[in-house]
Amino acid sequence: MGKTSLLNASLPVLRQQGVIVVTCADVMSPAESLAAGLAATGARSTGGEAPSAFVARIVGNAPPGQLYLFVLDDIDRALAGPNGLGDDRVGQELAEMFARSMARTSGRARFLYVCPNERVHLFSHLERRTGSLFPPNCRHELGRLAPADAAMVLGDLLSGAGVSNDRGLADAVVHGLGRGGAVLPADLQIAMLGMRELRLSTTAQLTKAGGGGELARHWLEGAARSSGDERGGLRALAELAYAGPDGVPVGRTAAEIGAPLSLH
Repeated sequence: MGKTSLLNASLPVLRQQGVIVVTCADVMSPAESLAAGLAATGARSTGGEAPSAFVARIVGNAPPGQLYLFVLDDIDRALAGPNGLGDDRVGQELAEMFARSMARTSGRARFLYVCPNERVHLFSHLERRTGSLFPPNCRHELGRLAPADAAMVLGDLLSGAGVSNDRGLADAVVHGLGRGGAVLPADLQIAMLGMRELRLSTTAQLTKAGGGGELARHWLEGAARSSGDERGGLRALAELAYAGPDGVPVGRTAAEIGAPLSLH
């Protein structure tokens, strides 16, 4: 509920501060994917060098003070494996990379694993090989934002996007989303999409549109209309939302309704 969005907002800031950030594009093959991401930064592997050895060598030879951050988003999918009971292959691959990269790099490497909190138990497949990696001081849970914090975040987003400098607008949106209570970070992102759909920039326009609680509906309706068949688009969205943990291919759903479906 906002973890990936938080990463997308945070990682560019870390890069500006000189951190070499390498993201894992394919969590089912983490070592190979991280090695490819590291190579994209300009690092060069030697012939026949294993991915984990390549990563360890580059990080180990980095100048003092240089920090590498390896980011594995949705890693729970890989740790769970195809049957949901655990994937020893991925656990072993991650353990080898972690051991190699941390043993001889003098603190130059950090690993950030991201997953839903109800699936943290899957990391036991990794910790069986590495020992405890995630004591309380190494965990951060992204929870709901207090109304004042949510309004500050949304106000900064609106201002940065050139939508509005009206702090009252952010307060009104947050109140509509949480009805005076805490707000999920993901709800702020969806609210922004709804405001963009309606081109809202003032509190009066928000009130006319039904308030902050209606922004998600406006966004969904706009996404459905973009298919050229609003009713069919809504049906496709419902199928995507309730398809279960494995989901359904977007292309197949779009083909079934006979219209292109564009979700941004």
